[in-house]
Amino acid sequence: MANVFFDVLDTLLTMEGVPRAREAFLMLKEKGHDLYLSSSGGVGYVAEAADLLGVVDLVESILPRKVPLSFCPTAYMTITLITRY
Repeated sequence: MANVFFDVLDTLLTMEGVPRAREAFLMLKEKGHDLYLSSSGGVGYVAEAADLLGVVDLVESILPRKVPLSFCPTAYMTITLITRY
């Protein structure tokens, strides 16, 4: 199990549209991972993005962009979801 952090701006939300984030988040949750969202756009922006992506119920917390490394001892991960299928 790992803490998985997603950056919202230009990662989950891009000019190309909204990816199938909920599907990917469900797969990660089923494997026991805790999911977190952050963005340099601020906490309010992340909250709106989580609602738009349909992942509010799957996210443990919305965090400011800079997360202390002590919170995520394994690594800080930014994962880009491919929006073209």
